[in-house]
Amino acid sequence: AAAAKAEEAAAAAEAEEAAAPVLSASDLMALMKQLRAELPRADLKACKAALESTGGDLAAASAALTAEHGEAWAAAEAADAAEIQAGTVKAMGMRDAKAQKKFAAEEAASVEAAAEAPEPEPAVAEEVAVAEEEEAEEAVAPAVASAEEEMVGVVASTTDFVWPAATGGVWDKAIV
Repeated sequence: AAAAKAEEAAAAAEAEEAAAPVLSASDLMALMKQLRAELPRADLKACKAALESTGGDLAAASAALTAEHGEAWAAAEAADAAEIQAGTVKAMGMRDAKAQKKFAAEEAASVEAAAEAPEPEPAVAEEVAVAEEEEAEEAVAPAVASAEEEMVGVVASTTDFVWPAATGGVWDKAIV
């Protein structure tokens, strides 16, 4: 009875293989391309074998390859990500060390320059600032006075024309 069941199962498997459609080379290549797009780490031989065993069923072939090689592919992805992370950490460390070195050199130069330059006395610096301010006010004072004299009697209109007393009663465009 067991032998009969085994023969029956073998006959069913042969019938199933015979019933599976034979894929043309161009159809097989198109399906292999699609499968490789889904699973880029799968090699062409494995894709071809999976597609032939599933009779061209793309989803079943993808599931079979993922079940067979999924853990190895995930481990390879994790190793690649760890390698990239380590390289990034190393590069950032080198960049940071270079920036720290440059900053230290600039700080040393500024401290050295500050030590060489004598600081002016605060009272002298304040007196110089006050004197410069007074000189600036004295230089501007004559110009302000002459401008005020010229503008005596100036009346602004709503059209930006003025009637200055200095022009002898001629309308003139106001210069703003």
